[in-house]
Amino acid sequence: MNNNLKEWLRSRPSGYPELSHDFHVKFQAGLGIFATYVSEDFFDIQEQPMDRMDVSNQDGYYYSIPYFHGDSFSSHSGEIPLLYVLRVKDRGFFYPLRFDFNATVVERDRVDFWIKVYDQTGSRTTSRELAYHEKGVNYTMIPDHDKMKLSDFIKEVESGG
Repeated sequence: MNNNLKEWLRSRPSGYPELSHDFHVKFQAGLGIFATYVSEDFFDIQEQPMDRMDVSNQDGYYYSIPYFHGDSFSSHSGEIPLLYVLRVKDRGFFYPLRFDFNATVVERDRVDFWIKVYDQTGSRTTSRELAYHEKGVNYTMIPDHDKMKLSDFIKEVESGG
């Protein structure tokens, strides 16, 4: 469990004050669930809001959490981007990895959700479920996900995974 992210949810303001209450609730729920599925030392690379990215001399990997930074994002089919990984190299950048969340209210007292990890390094984007909760049962496609750091996910993607 990542207590840092849980604390950030309590103490850091949203970068999207203009969004609806329902959207804030979904974003916060996604980040809270994400925090329970990743390790305490998950964030082992530098945080860098996309709107403040200077690619002129910062080769390396960075992460951005759109909810806190107000980074522009697109939501596909109700998915909410929880985290982007940015790769800066030779004064350019791309997003090799992202983590998205989606939830569906199935019944009044039951919500199914998933958190997917998207590998965007190849010619086609692929995904795996970091967490999938359906009918009260939790699943994952990533063994030992609760012990992995963000750099471990990056290494998997870089190695073809």
